[in-house]
Amino acid sequence: MTEETTEPSIEELQAALAERDAEIADARDHIAKLNQESATRRLALKERERELADTQAAASEYEKRLSGTEETLSELQARLQLAETERAVDRAIADHGAIPELVRPMLTGAAEYRDGAVMVGDKPVSDYVASLREQERFEGVFRGRGQTGGGTRSSNAAKGTAPVPKKPRSEMSDAEKRDFILTHGIETYNSLPLGSLNGA
Repeated sequence: MTEETTEPSIEELQAALAERDAEIADARDHIAKLNQESATRRLALKERERELADTQAAASEYEKRLSGTEETLSELQARLQLAETERAVDRAIADHGAIPELVRPMLTGAAEYRDGAVMVGDKPVSDYVASLREQERFEGVFRGRGQTGGGTRSSNAAKGTAPVPKKPRSEMSDAEKRDFILTHGIETYNSLPLGSLNGA
């Protein structure tokens, strides 16, 4: 009996993207407030140093607060970059009609935020996903390519004589799913059991 993969609808993907956009907007607002707070504290520190040249303890306390603010700002910037990366990956998957649970493991760890853009190697993530769509061995991971009615997919068996692991899909990590698809092809991946054969 063929296992049918439940795929999220376009509406669900759009709702997830909307939530991600709201989180990013909140993070940006927080960063803007911290930047303003940092600038205000720097001005206050300079004024205090002029007025209280003999009170080193006061200046030291302001420096400590400023350092804490800048640490928080750095952490938020890192979180914002991570959110931007995840959003760009989800957007590329949605824009090119990819199946998230099959394509996202291939992008996890490969996509990175550089110079204001999310890249996979030397390509923007959207261009990278588009290039996968043009490759025959990945046709089954895109909606409308290599798929027939009833949730089945057209033949695209992996070539070669290397033994095919039989580990259930539910027990694979994202990295194992990605490597399996790249090595054996999407149809071979889909033919694997979803759960343990020895399970209840």
